[in-house]
Amino acid sequence: MKKRRVLAILLILTEMAFLFLLHNWSVLIETVSFLRYSFMYFMLGTIFGRFSCNTNLIFDEAKKIILSNVTFFLATNVMNSLRMWTIQYMLWNLFTSALMSFIALAVNRSYRVWFRKWLAQNVLIIGTGSEAYDLEYVYQTNRFALSRIIGIVDCNNSYKLPGIIQTVEPFCEEIIPYDDLDEYLNTHAVDEAVISIPDASLEQTQILYEYLSSRISVIKTMPKVNGIVTHQSVVEDYDGLILISSSTGLMSQDVFGMIIKRLADIVCGFLGVVILIPLSIYIKARFLSSGDRENIFFAQERIGKNGKLFRLYKFRSMVPDAENVLEKMMAESAEIREEYETNKKLENDPRVTKIGEKMRRSSVDELPQLLNVLIGQMSLVGPRPYLPRERADMGKYYDVIIQCKPGITGMWQTHGRSEAPFPQRLRFDDYYVRNWSIWMDMTILFKTIRAVNESRGAK
Repeated sequence: MKKRRVLAILLILTEMAFLFLLHNWSVLIETVSFLRYSFMYFMLGTIFGRFSCNTNLIFDEAKKIILSNVTFFLATNVMNSLRMWTIQYMLWNLFTSALMSFIALAVNRSYRVWFRKWLAQNVLIIGTGSEAYDLEYVYQTNRFALSRIIGIVDCNNSYKLPGIIQTVEPFCEEIIPYDDLDEYLNTHAVDEAVISIPDASLEQTQILYEYLSSRISVIKTMPKVNGIVTHQSVVEDYDGLILISSSTGLMSQDVFGMIIKRLADIVCGFLGVVILIPLSIYIKARFLSSGDRENIFFAQERIGKNGKLFRLYKFRSMVPDAENVLEKMMAESAEIREEYETNKKLENDPRVTKIGEKMRRSSVDELPQLLNVLIGQMSLVGPRPYLPRERADMGKYYDVIIQCKPGITGMWQTHGRSEAPFPQRLRFDDYYVRNWSIWMDMTILFKTIRAVNESRGAK
């Protein structure tokens, strides 16, 4: 914790230095003292938890920074007299707040990456199943979070903790048998343990807590929810009684947020359609050079908002008449039919052309959907646009998912992209609709750009 305090002090001093430079070069210097200005900035940052230096992800920190600086912009206007409310004053104040948001996030990330080896907490994951494997991936790929996985604890075949049966995934870190954990903790410094055994009984979980709490200061648990709690949940303490309060935050209830979402769709859709014109000419030339003279666009019926069907547009990445080719392939091969009916896709689809494979890897084939976004049939972010023949397979999730427009990207892309199996995609989309916010859309868009740049999982 002392190391975290040093990081907090570094952040405060660095941001104050930048704030001082901006203040002294601005129109504010004659009307607002720097001490008052900086005190307001520091207090709001503290209120929003900006200098706690927790192990949160960059998206959570960015939210705190943006909210803090938006409040700072409003507060600095309100605390001054009306005679100071000139256009020049407010524009510079807005510029300062926006620039400080960018600076604060850049400085915070840089310090966390530079000093990660010194600041990161050592974390043990208790469990070896798929949940633990996903957790290790999140920890290891997020350098912003000041946590470092140093080992995975295997609780299978333990005489100290009988009854635990889990698969053992291919982890990157060392796997320690639970019965050897005493010896491991005697020779390694561990700051935090995360129990990732959702199927553990209350008795087994209690045994883990009693043992770990005497050796490790911070213990976290991944709960078993079985898809029941997919909406916003808050842990509440009622005089020692712990309750989980859940609310179904369906997007249609946030009218103001939906207006902002639609305006963003219109702006981005218009810009995207303008870019599509030269891009379409280039792709047509590539098709012709490969001997393919068919239409470069592909249109297909999909399920839209309220179950209304619409025609979705893409750049064609498959051979012409791909749907009939698929039907023929499934009729000729029971293995292909089973794979498609299970996952709604083929892992190595022979219908994909060489040009189409390149477009899919970079997600360029999705760009014509910006036309669907502009005319209001889709959104930039939303649930997957499902096929009419998938309606029966959507089951109980259908009625929730169709309450909003499908998206070009969504949680199903940023959490595994095309590798996510069909039932998991449905759960992602259900969660998105129930928990939607403008901030969630911003986070998904950022993750999508990063995933496309990494070309991870795009098929």
